[in-house]
Amino acid sequence: MLQYLVEQATHHAHIEFITDSKVNADLYNAGFDRATTSSNCDLFKLIFQDIQYKNLQVEVRWMPSHMQKDYLDKGLPLPGDYSLEDIKANDHADALAEEAAIRQQVKPQVASDYLFHYGRTKSFQRRFIDILQSLPRRNFSKHSPLIPPPPPPLEDYFLTSAHHIQAAHNRLTCRNCYNNVSKNQPKTELIAFCNSTCSHPYERAGPTQRGDPRSCLAYHRHVCEEKQTRVRDE
Repeated sequence: MLQYLVEQATHHAHIEFITDSKVNADLYNAGFDRATTSSNCDLFKLIFQDIQYKNLQVEVRWMPSHMQKDYLDKGLPLPGDYSLEDIKANDHADALAEEAAIRQQVKPQVASDYLFHYGRTKSFQRRFIDILQSLPRRNFSKHSPLIPPPPPPLEDYFLTSAHHIQAAHNRLTCRNCYNNVSKNQPKTELIAFCNSTCSHPYERAGPTQRGDPRSCLAYHRHVCEEKQTRVRDE
């Protein structure tokens, strides 16, 4: 009703809307953000759009329903700031709503199939509840969730690789075939490099690393052989 009222209102109009729906009155008075998240969000959006576009002043107040029967017919004083016109208009709106609901009722011939399946669904639900309540109590054991093992570190792939991999200067380099890859690449590409075929599987000749015991033995052997040669020449 409020949406139709602000839609038909003229610009700069002042509207005082009184309703017996406390839910809708509280939603409107709570503001746009709260009203547009309710079940009637589509209607509230149209209401606030018309209010802003037409520059309307809309006041929504709540009043209890059936005050004619509960207060006036019993001769009781009216609670709150409600006039006789408010009560009469509210009762008239209830009568119009009841007539509209009767006109919108679905004919029994059309609703018979729906009512039949609705009744069957309710009977199924009651039957399922009876079965669940009659079952013996079950003891369920809680299992700890399976935690997958951590992925193996990249260094493990060095041991099974056909390359003689050396990690230095932020790169992985094969000391045999000299192929290399940046360590900034994704781990999948680094693993693929480790699993690739080495084009020169045997160790190439080259300078021996400092600190290798083999280098010390080779050096001493070379010095001894040189000394022996000098002694023979003398």
